[in-house]
Amino acid sequence: MAARLAERAGNSSCNRRTLVCRVAARTGIAAILAGALYFLAQAGELVFDSPEELFVALGGLGLAAFVVAIWGLRPLASGRLALA
Repeated sequence: MAARLAERAGNSSCNRRTLVCRVAARTGIAAILAGALYFLAQAGELVFDSPEELFVALGGLGLAAFVVAIWGLRPLASGRLALA
């Protein structure tokens, strides 16, 4: 990540702020998908009263999106990228 920042430092169209915005947007979308997919899986199992393969897959995709969202928070939590 630091190498990419250093590589793009000379490019005026891509600065640190746009990189932060892209990281934050990707993390936000992953978090929204995580909640929506996991909710759909739980609601489907509740309504249809059996854990069908579709609802298990939706739950798995929701958990995978949650992992992506947590992984996307690493640069923000480490302080390498700040939202200022």
